Amino acid sequence: LSRRMKANDRERNRMHHLNSALDALRSVLPTFPDDAKLTKIETLRFAHNYIWALTQSLRLAEQGLPELGPGAILGMFPGHSAPALQTERVPRAALPQADPILRGGGFSRGRRGARGGQRQAG
Repeated sequence: LSRRMKANDRERNRMHHLNSALDALRSVLPTFPDDAKLTKIETLRFAHNYIWALTQSLRLAEQGLPELGPGAILGMFPGHSAPALQTERVPRAALPQADPILRGGGFSRGRRGARGGQRQAG
C-alpha cells in the first residue's frame, strides 16, 4: 500500500473509533428524538453540561440541601421547567447551556481551524 493509502486507512479507523465513542456517550445521556441525532460538538457540550449539573446536584446534597432526583437534573438549565427522565425524549432546542466555556466555539480558541490549518484569533 502506498503511504497515502495507509494514512487514509489510519484516518478512517480513527474516525470509526471516535464515532463509536460518541455513540457510546450519547447512549448514556438523556435521550432525544430518533430523528434528531446530536452532532459531535452538541454531544460533547451536552455531556459536559450534564456532568456539571450532576456535580451541582452532589454539591447540594453535601450541603444538606434536598438532593435532586435523577429526573430533575435537566430542570437546572434555562428553558427547562419540567424534569426530564432518562427514558423521556428531550427536544433538541433544550440542550443545556449551563457553562459558558462550551458555548459557541469555546474549543477553537488558539487551536487550528477546521479548514486549511488556519489559526483562529482569540
